[in-house]
Amino acid sequence: MRAPGPTSAPRASDTMRARRPAPGPPRGPLRGFPPAWRGLRLLFRSERHARFHLAAAVAVAALGLWLQVTPLEAATLALACGLVLGAEALNSAIERLADRVTRDDDPEVRDLKDLAAGAVLATAIAAALAGAAIFLPRLFAL
Repeated sequence: MRAPGPTSAPRASDTMRARRPAPGPPRGPLRGFPPAWRGLRLLFRSERHARFHLAAAVAVAALGLWLQVTPLEAATLALACGLVLGAEALNSAIERLADRVTRDDDPEVRDLKDLAAGAVLATAIAAALAGAAIFLPRLFAL
C-alpha cells in the first residue's frame, strides 16, 4: 500500500470524516437575518421616504382592521405595502452605490437614479390603486 502523497487521490475515509464548523458567523438557514434586520434599521433611520411609506403601511393596516377587510384583501394590502418598502430599499441602495461611484454630474448615473425612483413611484401608485379598490367601497358605504 502506498502512502498518500501530493499526487495521490484522497482516501474515502479522509473525505467522510465529520468536520467541526469553523468559528465565525452563524451558519444555517437563519444566518442572513442579522444583516437583513440591520438593513431595515438603516433604511428607516436614514431614509425619510422610507419612514413615510412605513407610516402609510401602518395607517393602511389600521384602516384595514377598522373596516374589517377579508383575509385576501389584507394579504393584498400587505403585499402592496411590502412591495413599496422593498422598492424603496432597492432605490436607496442604488442611490448610495451610485454616489460612491461618482459625485460628478454624470447623465448616466442621474438616469440610473431616476429609473430607481420611478420604480418606487410605480409600486406606490399600484399600491394606492389596490388600497382604493379595497377601501373606497367600504368608506362610501359608511
